Amino acid sequence: MKKIVSFILILVLGVNIVGCSTKKEQASLEDLKVMPQFELKSVNGDKVNNEIFKDKKLTMLNVWSTGCGACIEELPDLQALHTEMKNKGVNIIGIVADGINNEIYALDILRKSGVTFVNIIPNEKFVNDFVGRITVVPVSIFVNSKGEIVGEIVIGSRSKEGYKKIIEEILKNVQ
Repeated sequence: MKKIVSFILILVLGVNIVGCSTKKEQASLEDLKVMPQFELKSVNGDKVNNEIFKDKKLTMLNVWSTGCGACIEELPDLQALHTEMKNKGVNIIGIVADGINNEIYALDILRKSGVTFVNIIPNEKFVNDFVGRITVVPVSIFVNSKGEIVGEIVIGSRSKEGYKKIIEEILKNVQ
């Protein structure tokens, strides 16, 4: 019995470590070139689909989780970045990876963090098509106005200035 309890404890700790990271780890999105079609809702209940990309040069999709400290800590920096970059044709959208089961908690985190940019809740199809391919959070993916994934996938959290440098570099190649 002690061996079973020990195994379960190690397994749970391992999942928690993999689930939230500030280090560069593998995300299984390398073969994804275009965002899958989706029709979701935001934490505020608004409908969101792939059309959200078309009016911006670049959209940063930040996949985060309510149980990830690094994810939550970077939210104010992401909000500041969103405010600064929106006039340059850049949008930021949060994807609450565990939002299906934690929508109210996610909304509370966003309010406490002062976040006003769109955060979406995945449905089962979007989990299967996209979120389920992500093995660690936070992860940021960059999408052009056509829904094509551009630039490098950013694994782990960054400061506002760190993300800004990445975005400015990607913008040089986005038309």
